[in-house]
Amino acid sequence: MLKELPLEKIKLTEIENKVISARQVGFSISQFDHTGLKTIFDELILNISVISGASMPNTNFLADALNFRLIDYLQKFGYGNLTIEEITLAFYFNAKGGLSYPSGIDIESIIFSGAYVNVEYVSKVLSNYMAIRNMLDRKFQNLIDEQNGL
Repeated sequence: MLKELPLEKIKLTEIENKVISARQVGFSISQFDHTGLKTIFDELILNISVISGASMPNTNFLADALNFRLIDYLQKFGYGNLTIEEITLAFYFNAKGGLSYPSGIDIESIIFSGAYVNVEYVSKVLSNYMAIRNMLDRKFQNLIDEQNGL
């Protein structure tokens, strides 16, 4: 759907272009079952750890539990439409900092707390990312409405 929009008609920021690119890579996590996501999420959790400085779970038991709970959370609480690339991008944005809403209010980076990567931390970072993504979606909707004469 994104590829069908005349994006040259709206002014996009560098951040918005990165979001668009990440949305177009791969499939959304809701298109996989838990088993299909296990290996992908092992790598995702490693990437989150490297980007954020958060520790990895120190046993296979904890790693498997985190993997399962993270997949379960994302699929059940409104993040199933994200791609793995978007989740990774969210952590890059969080590490970069300095992002703000169109109103000029800063989007505060989430400081890691806990013993290792955890669902709460991922949730907070993704919440900030979704604010950016939802603003971009509103731009798209306005463009679609304009094209349809609404």
